[in-house]
Amino acid sequence: MAKYKNIKVPKSLIVCLAILFCLCAGIDGWYFYVWKYGSEKLVSNTYELGLQTTTSGDTKYFVELDYMSNAKKNGLEKLDIKFNYMLDENQEAFYSQGLQYVADSVDDTLDFEYKADASQTKGIYLNTLPGWYSGVDNYAWWGSYRVNEKAAMYNYSSGDDYKTTTLSTNPLSLKTKFKIQVGDQLFQMKFRNEDTEISPDNYQYKTVGDVHFYVVYARTDHNWYYTYYDYSYFSKLMYEVAKSITPGTNKSYVFEFGDLFDYYLYDAETGQYSNTRYENCDSVIQDMKSYYSIKINVSENGAQKASDSIFHALHGSTTYNLLGDYSSDDYFVGRTVITTKLNDFDFVNIVDKRYAIKLRDEFVNYYSKYPKIYLEVEIDLDKLQELDIEFVGFTEDSNLDKFNVLKAYTIQTVDGQKIKTEVKHD
Repeated sequence: MAKYKNIKVPKSLIVCLAILFCLCAGIDGWYFYVWKYGSEKLVSNTYELGLQTTTSGDTKYFVELDYMSNAKKNGLEKLDIKFNYMLDENQEAFYSQGLQYVADSVDDTLDFEYKADASQTKGIYLNTLPGWYSGVDNYAWWGSYRVNEKAAMYNYSSGDDYKTTTLSTNPLSLKTKFKIQVGDQLFQMKFRNEDTEISPDNYQYKTVGDVHFYVVYARTDHNWYYTYYDYSYFSKLMYEVAKSITPGTNKSYVFEFGDLFDYYLYDAETGQYSNTRYENCDSVIQDMKSYYSIKINVSENGAQKASDSIFHALHGSTTYNLLGDYSSDDYFVGRTVITTKLNDFDFVNIVDKRYAIKLRDEFVNYYSKYPKIYLEVEIDLDKLQELDIEFVGFTEDSNLDKFNVLKAYTIQTVDGQKIKTEVKHD
């Protein structure tokens, strides 16, 4: 039989453990008391953004809007949203990201549609909403706004105020931060995105889902849908604002925004940014307000060419020129660029659901009489996917050789962004 010896525990260790236990119990007790009975504190943070100024004295508004409503039906409905922010902490120059929402044709209109986040396998279970105790399971689902199918969104960028414009190589995303000035301090600002909290302001609608049957009772899924406070939600707000402003207006307005943004204050000594939001504080209520001066230009015309945009680009092209009903050859003085769409092509079946395309003879016969026509060939893979068609290229007799083709490319929506990829056309 094994023998065990008595182990003597030092009294000092026992005393230390007892003191540690009392401290932990006291902290837990105080936290519970504050959480249960402590008075809530309201912390108000207000951010006012006016003109941004570089060290060289160059000034810009952080946000600029240019809206062409196409009320005259003479072009395309278009909304440009331009973000001007500091290139770096030295604040010597601006950089810009631009969002453009533009209709596909003269007869199409812009709109924003709410779409639930397809990556969620199941929403967040909420047991605090009315009905959780009476046979109802409540789930919160999140989503974002996207431009409608009769329009497109493009993300441009520039370091010289769009004297040169490119599609952004670092498109706006959930992680994008802007370096901005609030008063004489430098901050990073980002949209709240996936950190957006549930509130009546971002509630969209509710639906009744599945019914789950158990032995003696049943429970029904009630799905509550909310929108992220992301750049798409901001764009929707700006679109609604632009539509409400009288055409011919070109001035700055101050707008109040609620809890749409997070702010991070820059410390020049450490080179670090710190979050200005209180976190994990149950007894603190935060009132976040932002007041932005935004420059807005509104026109009742429609966009016809790239120069009608503050980005000097339209539908992703710096040479875009909309072709309407032309009654004379005078319009074609100089170089005119036509962006062809899918309805300008015939589809030739290669095998199964794989198709090649060629310019329609009607298109060739009409435009070949004009000597200075240039083409940008656009193939919309999203629309082809809806038709269950796989694009495999151009036929040998594609008719493209009858025109000067600047470039050919496919566009496809990936994670809410329109991605353009050049394809071989000769």
